[in-house]
Amino acid sequence: MGDFPESSRSSIEDYSRALAIAPARAVYYLHRAEHYWSCDEHDSALLDCDMALSLDPSMDAALGMRGAVAAALEGLETITIDKWIHFVESLTRHPPRCKGFGPITGGELSTKR
Repeated sequence: MGDFPESSRSSIEDYSRALAIAPARAVYYLHRAEHYWSCDEHDSALLDCDMALSLDPSMDAALGMRGAVAAALEGLETITIDKWIHFVESLTRHPPRCKGFGPITGGELSTKR
């Protein structure tokens, strides 16, 4: 994998500095979450996804990333579509909490087609 984790660490620091200046930029949280993910820091990635969604609930990329991170944390990396739908529905019943911001609502997590 080369120096990818090292460059991700540097990017995490860069996005952290950017967030210190502009804390309301949801996209910065999303990008930092992606770098946390690449460093296998799933808890930090999940928190940043929650922050991005609390700032911009319509950010589909953050919602998708959050689902992937949550699934990895639950050990659901390889699942059937039925299990995935059940997992997403469980998130809507028991929404995650982002410290200081309250629950992320499940309205965006519809499984209806």
